[in-house]
Amino acid sequence: MPAVDWVIHPDSAPKNTLATVVVTVWVSAMGVVDHFQIEDQQPAGDWTSATMSSLQTTIMEPATLGGEPVASTMTIEIFIDNHGDAPRTN
Repeated sequence: MPAVDWVIHPDSAPKNTLATVVVTVWVSAMGVVDHFQIEDQQPAGDWTSATMSSLQTTIMEPATLGGEPVASTMTIEIFIDNHGDAPRTN
């Protein structure tokens, strides 16, 4: 999980909508996002590249196995509410 919050650009998502991104994230044993892949998005369009461009700078808590950090993958769903003045994410 992220140590603080996902680093994304919600202002790049479509305006006046609830946008959704499903993304698989590969995290190293050091807590670094190695890479990610967009699995699904709503609404359709080319907005996800700009919105997710800084995702790899998110500081992660690595998974552990037997008390030792290990590499892992996770698939997450991010909701971006761009109704109103300030975009919000969940």
